[in-house]
Amino acid sequence: MIKINKESPIYDRRIVLIDEEKNYKPINWQKLILDSAINPVFSAFNLLRDKEAYSNDFAGFGEIKYCNNHFRFPPQHPQKGIVYSCPDYEPDFYIPLSNFHQHTLKLKESAFIEMCGHLGAKEILLIEEVVDNSKINLDLKADDIPTQNGNATVGVKTEYKNNKADSAKVFFVFPKPPNHNFTKYENKWIESEPTWRTLQKVRLENKVSEYSAEFNYTDEMGITTDIAGKLNKVGLNIGGSFNRFKKIERKYKVIFWDDLE
Repeated sequence: MIKINKESPIYDRRIVLIDEEKNYKPINWQKLILDSAINPVFSAFNLLRDKEAYSNDFAGFGEIKYCNNHFRFPPQHPQKGIVYSCPDYEPDFYIPLSNFHQHTLKLKESAFIEMCGHLGAKEILLIEEVVDNSKINLDLKADDIPTQNGNATVGVKTEYKNNKADSAKVFFVFPKPPNHNFTKYENKWIESEPTWRTLQKVRLENKVSEYSAEFNYTDEMGITTDIAGKLNKVGLNIGGSFNRFKKIERKYKVIFWDDLE
């Protein structure tokens, strides 16, 4: 098991057991994942009864005092003996593995809202939402979305009303921006969403007044219900009940302020 530090590459520390070094018991995460994929009924089930079956220098291990001083965590964390994970899009912020997908979804939602606001959006209309391949009724309510830079809805009025012309819901309403000198918004999520890149390009270069964009949360990123269950079976604490991955696909229409001259 690799002992991680601030300079460790992200692929060595996406999943990390944080504890006092004296309490460390090695686990071969590579074998854990491989067994769960190849023979989940017999071989993996038996091996998971014995922690020593997963001994190998593969997993990340973080000494709690070091991690507390060099990485970021939610309030009341880190705690001894908990398995944490970090998304590549926020590589120095660790959350309990149980909350990985809930946090990462909100992180991506925040990036989209912030990008639209940065480009002078007036409204974001939710046109369609599909969850786990089932179309969702748009009579929904969104929560405030925390971001690394503060609450994404600060200064933003959140409303829900019918928009008959577009058969949509008004998802977010932005105040009129103080200036019209918009610049490129930098965020790692943009690279994974072609329509976000196009939206930004046509807004900055052509001053479009509206444009459609897709939002996709469709990658489990290796944090699966199967892996979470097997970690629990070998006695590891993932920080609570696992919030399972949900495949989410949305279509938005973004309307921009066009009277800023």
